[in-house]
Amino acid sequence: MPSDKKELTPDEFLEIKWRKFFTILDVDHDGEITLKDHEIMGQRFADSPIVPKDRKPVVEKQFANIWNQVYNKDGKTLSVTLDQLLHHYKQLGREAMKQICTETCPLEFAAIDADGDGLIQVEEFRNFFRLFFKDDSFANKSFETIDLNKDGVLSLEEFTEAWIEFLSGVDQKSPYQFLFGPLDV
Repeated sequence: MPSDKKELTPDEFLEIKWRKFFTILDVDHDGEITLKDHEIMGQRFADSPIVPKDRKPVVEKQFANIWNQVYNKDGKTLSVTLDQLLHHYKQLGREAMKQICTETCPLEFAAIDADGDGLIQVEEFRNFFRLFFKDDSFANKSFETIDLNKDGVLSLEEFTEAWIEFLSGVDQKSPYQFLFGPLDV
């Protein structure tokens, strides 16, 4: 039975994923990704009941660190618009995107690992989903997709692979395209 779904070019597919990623990171919905967005994410996550009291400051700081390491490496970037993000990602290319994910995923992982045990449990992942979406119903499916060895927890390696594939992968059948829920294709 033929599919009505048009096959996208690799560039079109990546742009759809990057647009979704931008809307996720722009938590205050002002059309720019900023330090403020990352601070809001950190506060929301730290305020979760699953984050132990002694880890709250660490978690908040991790989100600011992500901003500084990923977007403000030059110390001069105050904001990133959608067009800037798309241009930057296109200029970087897929191999550089993979390298960036490899370098930054430990920061993101540490922020999501609320109890600091070196693994992400499903509840920690659902809490991460709640940072961006009012509805965390897709979190379990996303978690199951990422949990490659099906042991019920995410390792840094599994987490990094998911991010690499989401931000640089062009396989339109890859389950990693659902890292943040269904794409608007």
